[in-house]
Amino acid sequence: MTTRPTPAAPLPSPAPASRALGPRLRVRLWPRVRASRAWAVLALAALLAGCGLGPEARLHADGRYDGPVVAADGAPIQVHARTGPLPTLVFVHGWMCRADYWDAQVAELGADHATVTLDLAGHGASGGQEREDFSLDALADDVAVVLETLDLEQVVLVGHSMGGPVSLKVAAKEPRRVVGIVVVDSLHDAEFTWDPAEMAGFLSMLRTDWAGTMEGFLEQMFVDRSSAAYERVHGDMAGTDARVGLAIMEAYEHVDLAADFEACGVPVRCINARVSGETFVERNRGHHADYDAVQLDGVGHFVQMEDPARVNALIRRALVSLRTGEPFTEEGA
Repeated sequence: MTTRPTPAAPLPSPAPASRALGPRLRVRLWPRVRASRAWAVLALAALLAGCGLGPEARLHADGRYDGPVVAADGAPIQVHARTGPLPTLVFVHGWMCRADYWDAQVAELGADHATVTLDLAGHGASGGQEREDFSLDALADDVAVVLETLDLEQVVLVGHSMGGPVSLKVAAKEPRRVVGIVVVDSLHDAEFTWDPAEMAGFLSMLRTDWAGTMEGFLEQMFVDRSSAAYERVHGDMAGTDARVGLAIMEAYEHVDLAADFEACGVPVRCINARVSGETFVERNRGHHADYDAVQLDGVGHFVQMEDPARVNALIRRALVSLRTGEPFTEEGA
């Protein structure tokens, strides 16, 4: 067990929407110009329309950006960004999932925060299916490129499942931008390691029968297999790219989760389903002091889709805990 790191500084208080996505393109009209404000705005819009605007400029001009951000290897990472008050919530999906699995969170939390969802390389509407490196480090680099390209400030990463370990890596790569992490059914045990024989067996099953193995895998993750959430996820994941999924899983086996906990440098809050296994709060604090978690009964692995109202309330509660350092509990959420 390592020495506990000093807890990160409290999350800054929410800031106005005009600061939500970076300082470089905040447009100000010259204060001494006496021309009509309406004409000035029209002239500015015409100027911006004629310039080949990049994602950040389009985001600031329109308050939204729906399109690609180019990863270091050229893969187009599909992004949906909206301006709003800080902190900016950047949602990171799980293995073989998609950005729109966060739709219920964006719809509600987007009223009070800037939001960004993205499809990781090889997933959803993003490209990169042909890339060679599908390590979690490579996926974290994709998220970091999105933060940099959109010049995001005061980012709280919200990760589901594999999106949790990816978020730890992003926080270590982007300490100037990331101020906290909230995860949904992830980061239960900083000392978890894969049993090599178990992983080899799972990979063999995936190679032999991708769709059938994925179906059995998903059945264990839902409490209610008659739910709309189950039908949606089941229909999506069985048809995903087997090459991408196998490459990620092969790399996942070698992740050093304890080291990633120790390197992330920001507070971490977890919203976990008890059915997925115990969350070892004290053990995890041995690797990262500013860690807390709530454990929920009656829901499965895709908590944000199965009980979105409960998860949304808990994300709000987690943001307060990140900012103030007060204990994270479901009470008052």
